Amino acid sequence: MKLFALLLLAVTSAHAAEFSLYAIKSPKLLDWTTPRSLISTTLRGAIGGASHQIGHVFVGFKCDGEAEVLSGMTNGPGFSSRTNLLKKKHGMSVLIQDNAGRLQLTEEVQKDIRKLSTGKRMSAMKMEISNDQCLRMKEWYREYSLRTPIIYGGVDKRPLNGEGAGCSAYSMSFFEYADLDYAEFNKRFEQTIYVPNELLGSDTFKVSLGTIYGNRKKLAVPAANALEVKLYDPNTMYLWILKQVAEVEKTGKATELPGYQAKATNLNKTKVLVLKPL
Repeated sequence: MKLFALLLLAVTSAHAAEFSLYAIKSPKLLDWTTPRSLISTTLRGAIGGASHQIGHVFVGFKCDGEAEVLSGMTNGPGFSSRTNLLKKKHGMSVLIQDNAGRLQLTEEVQKDIRKLSTGKRMSAMKMEISNDQCLRMKEWYREYSLRTPIIYGGVDKRPLNGEGAGCSAYSMSFFEYADLDYAEFNKRFEQTIYVPNELLGSDTFKVSLGTIYGNRKKLAVPAANALEVKLYDPNTMYLWILKQVAEVEKTGKATELPGYQAKATNLNKTKVLVLKPL
């Protein structure tokens, strides 16, 4: 624990105010090409009982002179997407369903980061920010944590619109609320899919696993009889950060981020992209 704290301090102590994004990939990278490929990779990732089976995201902020606050969004007790998918046969509606959620706080997140940092399923991005931006994040965190109830939203939900939030949308809300190059990072992380209406099940319209598996329609292609869904996949964040780290290690800069001085470091086995505004 002491060694991990020192390692964490080594990549956070350089700046008075800092924002951190920890992206955790799913055990099997999700393939959003078709409903068939998505359900196949999702179920394959569930084999073995690993944590964060569809990926996860944590955020942290450290204002001037204050301890770092870490948090994340997850589902609350009594919710099981597997039950909704396999038993209730809600089909791909499980992507957009709201459920009871809970906010993960600093101590819990620290333990998870410590465990994940020893493997290769997590990448991290740490950004120097102004103290005003950090105080905005602190304000948003306080506002969000006081919501009753806290809703673990579907992938299409946005907390700044008064909706629930999944882990990745929750993380992106900090970029937006603090005006931290939100448009730029949203462009990197957001994706759009078009879910066939015939795969959107409910309590009265059942969609079996076999029906999803048999559907090979391209999710990225707009269609008349489909629901447009904008989402953030933690895997996209994880891979993008690794791509920037690889470029920085090779060339000393990240060409996709011309407004930042970039360097690469490690937190145990986790690759960390460190950014400082120019």
